Formats: sequence, C-alpha cells, structure tokens
Amino acid sequence: MRKIFYLTLFSLLLVSCKKGEYVEAFENLSNVYLSGNFNGISIYRNDQQIFITQNSIKVPIGQATYRFLDVDGKRLLEEMVAFDNTMDTISLLNNGESSLLLRSLGNIAVNPERFKIDLANIGMFNNGAEVNIVACMADGSLMPVSEPEIISNISNRFANNFAEFELGGYASSTYAETAGYYILFYPVDSEMEPYLHDGYPILFALALAPHNDNTVEPAGLNKVYQIALRDDVPSDYLGMIPGIGIYPEGSSAYFVYALQSK
Repeated sequence: MRKIFYLTLFSLLLVSCKKGEYVEAFENLSNVYLSGNFNGISIYRNDQQIFITQNSIKVPIGQATYRFLDVDGKRLLEEMVAFDNTMDTISLLNNGESSLLLRSLGNIAVNPERFKIDLANIGMFNNGAEVNIVACMADGSLMPVSEPEIISNISNRFANNFAEFELGGYASSTYAETAGYYILFYPVDSEMEPYLHDGYPILFALALAPHNDNTVEPAGLNKVYQIALRDDVPSDYLGMIPGIGIYPEGSSAYFVYALQSK
C-alpha cells in the first residue's frame, strides 16, 4: 500500500512539472527578474512556454533559445541566451521595428583605465544591418581629442562582448569628468565608408558628465556602457552641423544614451 502511495505521489509531481516547461527534479534554476513592461508578453524556452509569476521567471541554468511574443502573438525577439547565475535581470527595448534584450551588467568588471562598450545597431539608416563603428573622444564642441578606434561587426543584438578602449587616456582622466566630454560613434560600412544622412556622415554622440546644456542627460563618467544606436527619435536629432567630428565636411548628428552603465 505504501509503495502504491509513493508511486502515485511521484506521478503527480511529474505531471505538475509539465505545466509550462518541464523541469527535472533537482535541476539548477535561475530566478530571472523581468524589468520594465512585460504585460501581454509570452516567453518560450526551446519552444516551451514559461509562466511569468510576479514579474519573474524560473529557468534552468545554461544556454537555450528564448522567444518573446507580444499580445497578438507577433515575434518580438528570438535568440540564444545563457543564464549562468541563480539570479539575473532582463528587460526588452522595442522601437516598433526590432527589439533588444538587455542583461544585467552585474558580472561585467570595471577597468578604471579603459572604457568597456557594448553596442547594438537598430538604426533605420541601414535597416539594422551589421556595421563597423569608428569611435573617438570629443570635447564639449564635438571636436575629436583622441585618435579614432574601431569596433567591428556590430549587429542588431547585444553580444554582451564589451570592446575595451583607452580613447586617448580619457577613461582614466579626471579632466573628462569636469569638462563635458562626449564619445562619438560613426557607423561605417565594410569599406570603412561612413553612412550618410542628407550628404553628411552620421554621428551618434554619447554625453559624459557634466554638461551646461540641460537638454542633455549626461551618462556620467562611468567605465561600462551598453548603447543602442537608433536614428528614429526626432528629439535626439541635432541636425547637420558643418565642421564637427572627424570628417572635414561635418556630421549629421544624433544624441545617443546609455541604456545601462556603471
């Protein structure tokens, strides 16, 4: 009789685990907090739906394919994601055309001598296709103060692979904290030719603290930045400005903001 009772109990446990994704007994799990608005969004792991409870999900530690659908069943995002910790945080950024998955920066070490930058391109200038980036430090007038450095193969997804740069030593400079500096990002094609807007090279400018212009929210002189390049927000467009940046003719400039930094 006791044997029958234990077999029945074990069967009930297996059935309960199959509601949503099947989770093996004693499997190591990651508790993933969902930051931002996930109302109406469905999440699937390896084609199995995951239930959202109190703005969080529990998933097995390790790599899997995750798919996010909106309330109408439209696919917002699908990519391989590896959760390696028992606690994590994710959020979604959607510009109407594409979505980005943001992960916590908690495990990214800060190097006081260098900037660490992770970029994703969801810009409309090339429909979010892969680009290379020419980056340099600039003063408050958007004039370069460091030699340009190259960030290669920027896709429309965050790779969580942070490129490291000194940018003329300004990463470790206290002067940059008080003089209102920028990091400039120029998207270029495979031939290293800049993308153009109305005949001017496209420029994305990240403001570092502090600035006299109150319309710019400075990122602060942090060392780690996660940035999405986008040119679909009219209020971020500075216009075509002759004589600024690394190209003699000037630039067609946009402000860009750090989605996460530390």
